[in-house]
Amino acid sequence: MTTEDYVAAELTAISPAPFAFQLLLPGSWEVKQVNEQPLTVDSPTIIAVFEPPHATNISVQVIGILLNNEISAAHWLEYYCSLSSWHVDTLQPIDARRARASCFVRAEGHELRGLVTVTVNGNTLILIQAFVPSSEFAALSDVVNMAVRSFRTEQVRQPNVIEDWSNFSLFQDIGFFFPASWHVNQPQSGLADRMAIDFARTGSNGEILGFARLKAISAQQPVDLVQELGKTRREFEGSDIIFDAGATSKAVTLDPPFIEATEVTVGARTSESDDPLEFTALAMKTPSHVIISSILGPSRKTSFYNWAVNMRAHEIANASLQFKSQS
Repeated sequence: MTTEDYVAAELTAISPAPFAFQLLLPGSWEVKQVNEQPLTVDSPTIIAVFEPPHATNISVQVIGILLNNEISAAHWLEYYCSLSSWHVDTLQPIDARRARASCFVRAEGHELRGLVTVTVNGNTLILIQAFVPSSEFAALSDVVNMAVRSFRTEQVRQPNVIEDWSNFSLFQDIGFFFPASWHVNQPQSGLADRMAIDFARTGSNGEILGFARLKAISAQQPVDLVQELGKTRREFEGSDIIFDAGATSKAVTLDPPFIEATEVTVGARTSESDDPLEFTALAMKTPSHVIISSILGPSRKTSFYNWAVNMRAHEIANASLQFKSQS
C-alpha cells in the first residue's frame, strides 16, 4: 500500500475546549464509533474507533483523558500500559509531551501486538492505539504504523502545560518555575549565603505525596557538591526520614552556566512506616552559586504514578532555572 492510498481522518475532541486533530488511514476504512461527550479526568474515554470494512481483526482507537498534574508523556504511557496489562517491548520518549510504545497482550489464549502513541495538548492527552493478532502483524504493520504515527493536532495549546506553573526566585537573581498544584512554604534563610524554598504535594486526604526543596548557596568560597548533598540529606533526616544504607551517585553534564553537577538517589522510609520512599537530589554549580534541587516521595515501585508526577515537577524546576546576573 502506498501513501497515496491513505486519507486524513479529521475529528474534534471535546475537552473542555474543542480542538481538531487528524490521522492518516486507508481510504476504505470507516468510523465505527464516535463519542461527542466531553473528556473526563482520570478516566480514558474512547473518542473514535476506525476499522476496515468487513474485518474484525484490526482497529485503530483514539482515546482521550484530561490530566490534573504535570507528568511526562512517556511516564503516563508506561503507567497506562501497566494498568492495561500490556507487555512493553520498547517505549520511546519523543519529548516531554509525546511518546510511543510497541507492546503485546495475551487475552483468551491469543496474542495481540500493537503500537501506541500519546500526545499531550494542554491538559488533554490523546492516545492512539492499534492492536492486531501477532500472526498478522507483519502484513498489517504498514497500516498500523501510518495510523498511529501520523496523529497531528491542528493547534497546540500555548503555553503547552497541563497545569499552571508558578514563578519563584532565590536571592532575587535565580528564577525557576514549579507546578502550581504544589503547596509552597515560606522561603527559609538561616544564613546570609543560603536560601531555600520548600514545596509539598498532598492527596485528597491530606497525605503528603511529594516533598521538594530548592536551595541556593552563594559560592564565593569553594563548595564541594558531594558534601553539600550530604548536608541536604541530613536536613531531611531531621524531618523523621530514615535513609537506606546504599545510594547511587553519578556526574551529570549540563549546559552553561553550569560547570559541574552531581546527582544522588537513595531509598528511604519514615520512622512510622516501612513503605518505600525515594530521595533524589541534584547539585549544580555555576560560577557564583550552587543550586541543590531535591525531591522525596513514594518510590517508583510503591506508587509509579505519584513517583512520575514528582519527578516531572523536579525536571520542570531544574530545566527552568535562570540566572539574571549571568544572562
